[in-house]
Amino acid sequence: MRAESRVAVCLPRTVNLVVALPAVIKAGGAYVPSDPDHPRSRVDSILRHADPLLVLDTEALASVDRAACPDTAPDVVVRPENTRYVICTSGSTGQPQGVAIPRGAVANYLATTRRRFPLSSADRMLFSTTVAFDMADTELYLPFTGGAAMVVAGKDTVADPSAVLDLIRRQGVTAVQAVPVRLAETPAKQAAEVFNMYGPTETVTWCSEARVKAGEGAPIGRPVGNTCAPPTTR
Repeated sequence: MRAESRVAVCLPRTVNLVVALPAVIKAGGAYVPSDPDHPRSRVDSILRHADPLLVLDTEALASVDRAACPDTAPDVVVRPENTRYVICTSGSTGQPQGVAIPRGAVANYLATTRRRFPLSSADRMLFSTTVAFDMADTELYLPFTGGAAMVVAGKDTVADPSAVLDLIRRQGVTAVQAVPVRLAETPAKQAAEVFNMYGPTETVTWCSEARVKAGEGAPIGRPVGNTCAPPTTR
């Protein structure tokens, strides 16, 4: 595998997915995430669009001879400008459109987010977002930058708001990321802090953040490190 070789990863939200994505990055490749629970037509469309070197799904993993795999680090050179992943959005056309995100941009985002939300070994972050949505980046990588634990929510749990709440309480989750409609189903009112995060796919997940205060609106807020925002942004 060479730098930026595309690897489609189509795995359910389990430990295999959590390991597979960093493995592709470690090997120098660029992963193309898709959700196996999405319609087959969409998954096939993403695969045609991405034209990956390899499709890593449950069947492919089952056929791997792990004993034959080397235990040494891959010999590959990558740079900040090399692609880390290609995320497919529907945009205005309704058809998957790939957006290539460089490694350096993700590293910058995680470094900034870690400073603003310094998770530690005492924290646990919920991983409940489909990997096909770039919002999952925060849940996938932020916990490990500070030694926190990741609590993986299976698809059946995510589909049931009460099950999500039970998982949060049972596992002692301290950090949750969710779209606004989902926050209505989680104990947002019990949180020590609530933040509004904003950003399109092209700017790497979130490009600005602002603390939300009760009874007030949710401004876009300030930009992440090493970036700027229009003067009208508060």
